Amino acid sequence: MEPRAVSESVHRKLLDEVRTYSLVGGLPECVKTRVDGGSLLDVREIQNDLITAFEQDFAKYPERMDAFTLREIWRSANASVGRQISYAALSREHTGTTNKKALELLAKARLMKLSRAVSATALPFDLDSVPRIKPYAGDIGLYQTMSGRPADEVLRERDLLNTFNGALAKQFVAQELAASLGGSEPHWWKRDTKNAQAEVDFLVALNGGVQPIEVKSGASGRLKSVHQLLKENPSVLAAVVFSSAPFGEIRDQRLKFLPQYYAGSLNRMVE
Repeated sequence: MEPRAVSESVHRKLLDEVRTYSLVGGLPECVKTRVDGGSLLDVREIQNDLITAFEQDFAKYPERMDAFTLREIWRSANASVGRQISYAALSREHTGTTNKKALELLAKARLMKLSRAVSATALPFDLDSVPRIKPYAGDIGLYQTMSGRPADEVLRERDLLNTFNGALAKQFVAQELAASLGGSEPHWWKRDTKNAQAEVDFLVALNGGVQPIEVKSGASGRLKSVHQLLKENPSVLAAVVFSSAPFGEIRDQRLKFLPQYYAGSLNRMVE
């Protein structure tokens, strides 16, 4: 569905569905259990079983990486969703090189997604010579379960941006972008200036151009990094800001505000 304004009641209902989806995730057994009338506690039990099964599978590939290291890096990377990481900081028990290898193996297994920084907005994206990585979980439901936060707490929180300091909302958007863009991982924009560092959450190739995306609550005046990117790149038509707010736009600032539930619909946007 092309992004557009909807009624307040529909808007709230869709946000509720996003929140429920953030707990169920997209793994087939979890979805089937919920569709068949299972409770969120039933779904979480399955997710815990899946997490145990995945970690037991780590022991089957000792020639690539020992199971303890993979488990530790998987847990650490899930706790760092949406934040730039240092490989060395993922585990002080191992070298940064070992941690990087473990994280890349987890990405190949689709248990994690890796978003890499770019410093320019031209296509094709020119990755930084020194890779800057933000990890995202392979499945939002498993991410929630691994966090240990009770499901009822998440359901009581009306805005995903208030959960895990905004990481849950970014995880949702990252998943939706990857799914709607043919499985390609979204990048993010980072620019180091003399006085400050500017970051925009996501940067994707869309409709032959570049689409900046920020996941944030608040007015446009707080979007300093987005404004900087747009100022430096006049060829970028507009930036998209995902939040729990209704559909809207500020044309003179080249900003479009979309509710989170449209994150998988950007490829159908009509300028």
